[in-house]
Amino acid sequence: MFRIIIKKLIIYFVLLFLPYNLVALRFIKNFTGRAQFRRSVASKFIKDIKVHKKFVYYATADGIARYNYRKNTWSFIDTANSQIPSNYVTGIATDGDYIWFSTVRGVARYNPAKKSWVTYRKKDGLADDETTSIAVDDDYVWVGTRYWGISRFDKRLERWRKKPYTPLDGLGANRIYAISVEGDQVWAATDDGLSVYDRYTDLWFNFDAEQGLSAKQVTCIASDGKGIWCGTYGGGLNYFDKENQKFKVYRIKDGVADDVVFSVATDGNLIWAGTFSGVSRFDKKREIWKTITKKNYQLVENTIVAMAINGNRIWLGSDRNGVTVLDKSIPQAVLTSKTGYTKPGRASIFATIRDRSPIRSVSISYRISIFETLKPSSKGIYYKNMSDTLGKKRVENLKIAEWDIRGLKEGLVYDIYLKVVNKKGQVNETVFPFVIDNSKPVLNVSDLPVAVKDKFVYIRGNYIESYLKNILIRANQGRWQKAENIQRKTRSFSHRIKLMPGKNKLSIKIEDVGKHTIIKYKNIIFDNKKPVIIIQKNIKKGVSSSKNFTIKGRIKEDSLDELYYSPGKNPITVKKDGQGYYSFSANITLNPGFNAFKLIAIDKTGAKDIQTISINFNTDSPSIKFDSDLAENTKSRYYTVKGSWSDKDLREIIIEPGNVRAEIDYKNKTFQARRIKLDTGFNIVKATAIDEQDNRKTITHQVVYEKSGSGDLQNLSQSKDASENYKLYTEYKKKYDELLIKYKSLLLTIRGGDTHKRYYFVKGHKTGRISKVYVPGGNSVFFVKYNRRHGDTMKKLATLYLGNPNAQGMIARFNNDTPIATIKKRGTLLLPNNNLIKHILTTGHRSLSFQLIDIVSESFNSIGPNRAFFAYKHVIAKWLMSRGMIKPSQTNPRDNIFSVMGKYLLYLSHGGNIAWQMQKLKLKLVEKKAVFGYIIIFRGSFLQFIKVG
Repeated sequence: MFRIIIKKLIIYFVLLFLPYNLVALRFIKNFTGRAQFRRSVASKFIKDIKVHKKFVYYATADGIARYNYRKNTWSFIDTANSQIPSNYVTGIATDGDYIWFSTVRGVARYNPAKKSWVTYRKKDGLADDETTSIAVDDDYVWVGTRYWGISRFDKRLERWRKKPYTPLDGLGANRIYAISVEGDQVWAATDDGLSVYDRYTDLWFNFDAEQGLSAKQVTCIASDGKGIWCGTYGGGLNYFDKENQKFKVYRIKDGVADDVVFSVATDGNLIWAGTFSGVSRFDKKREIWKTITKKNYQLVENTIVAMAINGNRIWLGSDRNGVTVLDKSIPQAVLTSKTGYTKPGRASIFATIRDRSPIRSVSISYRISIFETLKPSSKGIYYKNMSDTLGKKRVENLKIAEWDIRGLKEGLVYDIYLKVVNKKGQVNETVFPFVIDNSKPVLNVSDLPVAVKDKFVYIRGNYIESYLKNILIRANQGRWQKAENIQRKTRSFSHRIKLMPGKNKLSIKIEDVGKHTIIKYKNIIFDNKKPVIIIQKNIKKGVSSSKNFTIKGRIKEDSLDELYYSPGKNPITVKKDGQGYYSFSANITLNPGFNAFKLIAIDKTGAKDIQTISINFNTDSPSIKFDSDLAENTKSRYYTVKGSWSDKDLREIIIEPGNVRAEIDYKNKTFQARRIKLDTGFNIVKATAIDEQDNRKTITHQVVYEKSGSGDLQNLSQSKDASENYKLYTEYKKKYDELLIKYKSLLLTIRGGDTHKRYYFVKGHKTGRISKVYVPGGNSVFFVKYNRRHGDTMKKLATLYLGNPNAQGMIARFNNDTPIATIKKRGTLLLPNNNLIKHILTTGHRSLSFQLIDIVSESFNSIGPNRAFFAYKHVIAKWLMSRGMIKPSQTNPRDNIFSVMGKYLLYLSHGGNIAWQMQKLKLKLVEKKAVFGYIIIFRGSFLQFIKVG
């Protein structure tokens, strides 16, 4: 018996003087006065304490007191000098450069470097403005409330979860006193037990008296890596062993200062508990309790409601008298949350170590968590940065080792032990749980439609992975987005992503905690436009002389599904033709007569475009005849051919000799060709009608050209058809003689200008000699002074102005209906420009062009030069209406555009932006489905014609 007593005494004294002895604890200072906590008792009511960089933040009922422990200075944050929603601050959480505060009127995020604030309240999605506690992890902010459970804020999406977590989700109670985040678990101290949220199952579990909890109300929580320490109101300090899910209770009888515990903190092998009657410190290795009170360690008071550890110092917040700072003597050893996988099979170990004395040694070992008797191993541990660790007093979140875990057992949790010894021989050791994940995840993504009309699409799928870290999604090599909805219970996910127009390549990536990555790809087309069928222009004429007709074209579409023509549903083969286009060619068999087909293009969203094609399959030749079937005699070398035709799709009529294109009047179905040059004697005039199917019909007519005095007339009169031919000849001769007399009278009667010299006039002003006459460009008609006494003749004018003496007939044409008195009074003639002559002789619509030019020139001639544009517009409208070429409703059009005979457009202008006017007329041609148009510019002394279309 004596030996046993001696042995126990020896052990006691050895432990007493070992360097590992933790009895040494030193009082440093109390912060109680107005200099520290300002105005009132409320400002000394400490609710929470956190250390952030060089500052210690105190949450009080009267704002935030901030202490710079390096400079020993104080500052204050409240509603008067910041955007914090309330002075009653209930909790603090640090998050990198940010600090989060929970208050009784919402939550605030503060950036000390930028001095910027962001606040969140119920209107922003917070469950309740009266918040009690706050904690932060890499992805979320967890906020405890007084009446509505826990709200969760997604930092990436910057939005709150739609519904808070409540007892309906498995939470113990709606009133929350404290929250702590540990890896993939969130622990909550509630009004009815200790609750934990597991990310892998997406479920809340509650532990209470059934598992051995000593009191319903849990006031505070802290993790030591192996289990959870939680204070209760009246039930002492409870330790929850996560392996066997049972509580172990420590009360007054076991060494705790009081059964009412307000705060708890872990420091390696030490546990600190703030109670109603002082602070209790528990040495886990030796299972020894020590009580620290106002009496033995000068605490400001015995009721300690908040605490924080930083290095060797522990900051103790009281109920109403401020803060006490103690020196706990041993190093602070922390394995930080950066500890984790760097790549599959490899991990990095990060630590924070703080002490007054330089660090002498650091060692790391590990063992399977459930085998506590197993000897720890250091196999696969490779130390890093020891030169930055040993001999230092502060090491902040430094990688101190790498760990090869490829040989460890899949799915087991291993405890990593960090042991730190300072130069005084003082020791601290901490533990960090680490799960082994050496297996790749399995990812399945649901099939997507080939194309969609909506720019947003939902991606859904499921996975097989016990230790999921993230599911990330992106479109077109853009920014990765975390999946919005991950259901860990069902191992499924969904995410709404925005598409770009056209083809989108979607990437879906899964990451587990072991850094294994799997990526799946999906293609989808965002197509919110219907297809557009573009048929070749020559096909739109819709005519064919063959029963086999080929339709060619393109389709503007990103996601074409099918193309076919009806009647029936006859598929058409397409091929890709550049970005966003398909080309096609379809052979269609026609029936005689009118054929109607529909081309139908459908894209993969179901949108369609329908184009109707009408094709006339006609093998009948056109019907054509001359006005007279009898031969004619003429003494003019130039002959005018007239006739009529009948055909649904007439394209042109060609006159020989000369290969002249006849002027066609489509309304009255007549044609004429002027100035057909004849040879002396007998001529065969041919007229060939050609329709759009290229069917042809040719007729002939006999004309005898007899030079004056040649005697051919007598021979003609003695021929078989003498009587009829002579009659025609005399009628034509009479007309010709009348015209000749009229022209001669014009030459004889017109006078003007100076009596001795010839001048030309522009806009009524004498400007120079006629040898330097100004001729407008383009297709023009203009006025010129005419002086018969000085040798001006139409032939000379034609030579001078038009470069061709034979053009004198054209001069006469532009003046033959003008009253002699008018010309005599004005002393001018209206002349065409050479380009205009060429135009009216070569246009495919010669008959109409002649009529329009006649009307325009006669109108101009009737009012003379230098008149107002409005007057000219009124006169030409009146002339057009008198000829039946426009409707009475168009006599005063607002936009100066006349629709002539429903097929042609006339645009009257007096200058300005001609390019814009041409563009406007082109648009009108499309709108009115017109064949062609003219812009006629009125410029005082001349008119200019511009053909469009």
